[in-house]
Amino acid sequence: MIEGLATTYWKLVTGSKNPSEPLLAFYREALGINGDRNLNLFIKKQVKLYGRHLVFFTILELAGKENLNKVDNLMGLVSYILKRKLEEVQNNNKSNSPNLDIFVREVEERKRRLQSDE
Repeated sequence: MIEGLATTYWKLVTGSKNPSEPLLAFYREALGINGDRNLNLFIKKQVKLYGRHLVFFTILELAGKENLNKVDNLMGLVSYILKRKLEEVQNNNKSNSPNLDIFVREVEERKRRLQSDE
């Protein structure tokens, strides 16, 4: 069931100029929550901060969890997951950066050697 929803809303989210509207509808439908104005503002803010893709996959991650009706502050949980995902992405970029720097230096050294040989 969630796979069909995810596919449908993924197409809407990626093809929309205003991704917060389909994300809000996906949030409501996937999590079974009736949203209000605060939820609408919350989704818009998260899209501006983290981007449509991260918000979509966070909602998808939550949709697969059980016992969400016992969570008092679901918006807080969404914020926490988004922050965690962003930190993971930043840490992955940092860990790859030194390798890239080494590669760039090696290429520059090879260029210098080739120029000096000519």
